Amino acid sequence: MRKVIKKFSKFFTVFALLLSIISSSLITNVNAVSQAGNTVDFTWGEEIYYPEWLGDWSTKMCYIDGNLAYCLEASKDTPPANTNASYVISNNEALLKVLYYGYGGPEDVFRGDTVTSDKEKYLYTHIMASYAYSGDLFGGNTWEYLESIGVGLKARWDQIQSLPTPTNTLTFNSSNDLTVSAYYDSNEKIQRTENITLNTKSDASITLPLQDNVTLHNITKGTSTTSG
Repeated sequence: MRKVIKKFSKFFTVFALLLSIISSSLITNVNAVSQAGNTVDFTWGEEIYYPEWLGDWSTKMCYIDGNLAYCLEASKDTPPANTNASYVISNNEALLKVLYYGYGGPEDVFRGDTVTSDKEKYLYTHIMASYAYSGDLFGGNTWEYLESIGVGLKARWDQIQSLPTPTNTLTFNSSNDLTVSAYYDSNEKIQRTENITLNTKSDASITLPLQDNVTLHNITKGTSTTSG
């Protein structure tokens, strides 16, 4: 992203990805800023200059509604900070992986990297996100060129693209729209529902509101909670 502010570039907000993971059965969309649709608040963060061996380029940490964002067209000039509109990018698995596994994402592959600075992690994720979205490695460069000058970013790209496609499957008894009814169990002499199994990632959690005097039994953990 050049230093002069002229053209409009598209941005992705990492927070929107997290919301997508919770709200739908399979991630196929990521949110970006464009010139049509719902409005969002776009603001600047710290400016990041490319390393000298990558040329006279810079980008800035960007935020949409206060959440970390990325430019998706690295060679275009940066847009001004103001309120812009938003739209949805559909069916871009490569971009989804970069933003999910890149810096600031839910499964950040840079998390254990104590050598690379946060600025560099953001910059590298910005370059990979731009390539995933528009094929733009800033200034028309190629992976081969980056490797020729000793930049091993292609290995990180390959690593991320080899990882599983993020999904957000969350079902109850394998249903996306489960309805249960209470019945009287004559053996236990209680009113209860059928057993309900949550199918999702191992690190996911949910909150179930209970009416007064209703007991929730966690069969897996062998615990119970009664409301009221």
